Amino acid sequence: MTFHTGELSTLFDQWEERVYGQLQNYQQGLEQYERTAVKAQQKAIAESVQSLIRKTTFDKLVHTFSAASTVIAGTLLLVAVGVGGALGIAWSQAQQAQIVYAPGQPRQLTLEAANALHWAMSADGRFAKHLLEWNRDLLNVQGKTLPCEQQTKQLGVTLELQGQKASQGACVLWVRPVGDRQLQSIKSKQSP
Repeated sequence: MTFHTGELSTLFDQWEERVYGQLQNYQQGLEQYERTAVKAQQKAIAESVQSLIRKTTFDKLVHTFSAASTVIAGTLLLVAVGVGGALGIAWSQAQQAQIVYAPGQPRQLTLEAANALHWAMSADGRFAKHLLEWNRDLLNVQGKTLPCEQQTKQLGVTLELQGQKASQGACVLWVRPVGDRQLQSIKSKQSP
């Protein structure tokens, strides 16, 4: 029986790539959110500017036109644009500072991914990893039945549960590492 421990590592690497892909999707979502927020701020600033311009125009009609009021309106416009731009840039940088995308660095995970990682690192998760390593050739999906199901039929093993025999879905698997197994030679029947 051959054991392929590299395949389990490949599965965990693929899982890590999927988690990294999800993080990339979250990053793209955040970037879209940032663009939307900046556009909303620009719209609000533009509306404020329009309101200011209307008020200024009304004031021009009511009051005499002065150079001082034009300077004040321009200054207010520049201040509003500057504050809006500074807030947008600061918010964008704060969002990017919260998420680290470099491999090997801490990452933000979804609750589902964090639970899966917690389970994978638990005693049950480690045991499941070992079961996969010890039984890799028996658990490779080939058609509708697993090789371990075929082997169980060939060995003539029957599983009985609550007075019923399993006709399908039962397997004989290794549950100990190679060094802990006790094997005995099978004596072949000799014909005279």
